[in-house]
Amino acid sequence: MENMTQGKTWKILLKFAVPMALSSAFQLLYTVADSAVVGRLIGVSAFAATGAAWACFMLALTLTLGLTQGFGLIFSQRHGASDKAGLWSAWKSALLLCVVLGVPFSVVGGLAAKPLLALMSTPADIIDGSALYLRILFGGLIIPIVCNTAYAMLRGLGDSKTPMASVMLSSLVNVALDILLVQAFSMGIAGVAIATLVSQALAAAWCYYRISKRFSKEDRANKIVKGDASLLLKYGTPLAARNIIISLGGLAMQSSVNVFGTVFIAGIAAPWKLYGLLEIIGGACTGASATFIAQNFGAKKMDRVREAIKVAGIAMLAASLGIAAISIIWGRPMLSVLVSGEQAQAVLDIGKVQLNFMAGTLPFLYLLFLLRAALEGTGRVTASFISGVAEMAARVACSFALPPFLGEWGVYIAQVVGWPVSALVLAVMFAISWRKGDFKGAENKA
Repeated sequence: MENMTQGKTWKILLKFAVPMALSSAFQLLYTVADSAVVGRLIGVSAFAATGAAWACFMLALTLTLGLTQGFGLIFSQRHGASDKAGLWSAWKSALLLCVVLGVPFSVVGGLAAKPLLALMSTPADIIDGSALYLRILFGGLIIPIVCNTAYAMLRGLGDSKTPMASVMLSSLVNVALDILLVQAFSMGIAGVAIATLVSQALAAAWCYYRISKRFSKEDRANKIVKGDASLLLKYGTPLAARNIIISLGGLAMQSSVNVFGTVFIAGIAAPWKLYGLLEIIGGACTGASATFIAQNFGAKKMDRVREAIKVAGIAMLAASLGIAAISIIWGRPMLSVLVSGEQAQAVLDIGKVQLNFMAGTLPFLYLLFLLRAALEGTGRVTASFISGVAEMAARVACSFALPPFLGEWGVYIAQVVGWPVSALVLAVMFAISWRKGDFKGAENKA
């Protein structure tokens, strides 16, 4: 277990961030593999079907990601405070919440899949495939919930290597199962969804084993402390609500995309499959800095918190500019991996324009990541909720207001306008908190 309350800040952040970046790279690998298998082995219509369905599934997935991110803040703070008994209690409480929350979401999601797709004006030629894909993913929703909780626990302990190894394993399994189930067993879209769940289940099992090995029998014998579940929800709920609000904005935008037809749906979906590439360094720096900040906040070492914000900020600005340049220059070859066939060129033309918009606003996304890490790591989780509301409002307003006047260009703008708006809101909140001296004291403010 890595103690981040001692040692040089930049070295600790780098040591933690590199495995997280590699994890993101492998996650991108199986995202691209999923997309390539669908787009090349099944067809553009199937690619569009999974793209339309993914926007719906993200509604549930991002909710659980927000919850587990909040859980991770508690894990990090208790590890920084050397509260091992409290850490084990929080971990067991988090697993209990995974089950309690995961089962109802699975049932509701499966039942609501097709009605939700219809509400989003999903074209008739792809709605059945989209609904099938969604029902399978929702049926196994508890798997990614547990998996992400385990990742949060390990990273809270200062371990980013085990999640990296787990992601690598699941990525390789996912690619192999994609090809096996789609090509050898002709399972189509269903095979892709099943491969995703099976690979994540293996990762979750491995992480659970590794976490258990880090605690003695005496530690594991400790009972759950009353109130831990409530505390986890106190931290996780605002982040989950933020993610839900942002995802609702995504659903609104997907509706505006759907009215332009199947080819346009595929074109917009393609660059978002590469989103992991755009955020790969930002996500790693965010995870590293959030864990570092939370541990040092728990240890009441605010000088190290301030130093981490500065070091991560410089690294993330440089990274965002570099990745944006790469995406603009080599974006089309990267997108071409995803689709083939007679409609591929039209899909790539649309996808390249959207990718350029995403690259151009990438520094705002990285600033957003940095400010969230700083505020969340010190317990100010409501700031993220407020920024999520601002992001959704901007995206939804633009998705309805711009396309009638600008056509497809209105959609391109609406897809990315939330990043600068949310970053601005967080910047104002961070500046107020900084001027008040909140980053000089160690009071735990939620």
